[in-house]
Amino acid sequence: MHIIRYRDLTRAIDPKRRLLKLSDPNLWKAASAEGTADWKPGHEIRSEALGISLFTTGTDEKLHYHERTWEIYQVLKGSLRVAVKPFRRAPWESVQLGIHDMIILTPGTLHLVDSTCKHTTQVIQAPPALTDQVVVTQQEEIDAAKAILAKSAERTKIALTGARPPRT
Repeated sequence: MHIIRYRDLTRAIDPKRRLLKLSDPNLWKAASAEGTADWKPGHEIRSEALGISLFTTGTDEKLHYHERTWEIYQVLKGSLRVAVKPFRRAPWESVQLGIHDMIILTPGTLHLVDSTCKHTTQVIQAPPALTDQVVVTQQEEIDAAKAILAKSAERTKIALTGARPPRT
């Protein structure tokens, strides 16, 4: 797992560099019936080597990992919390991503996105995760991932409002 903060990248941008648009008509598969030509949240563009999709608030994702796929999550709007566990015996971590921040998930990294965050996030997969997604069904892992996200959400709320919840 690698985290790339936008604030760290801005110092490294070369003002003379120009960005190239991927425009090779042979790269992308034909638009599907779901509307990939319109590039709407929740729709995807896939080739044999690369998948790009957008998802947003309310996306219902299950705790999972990929056997071969690398994933890059980049927040385009808002912020996103992700529970991650780089390997089975590692402790759970919660990563808070702000606008333009990225997280790179290596194959085998367990992860769960907090669907309550207000965000629009681009996910790039290489190769596309068409058949290598493994859903984790162990309830203790699911509970631990959800608990770390809830704890992170509470810390964020305290930081924003300064109010602490009552002790029980």
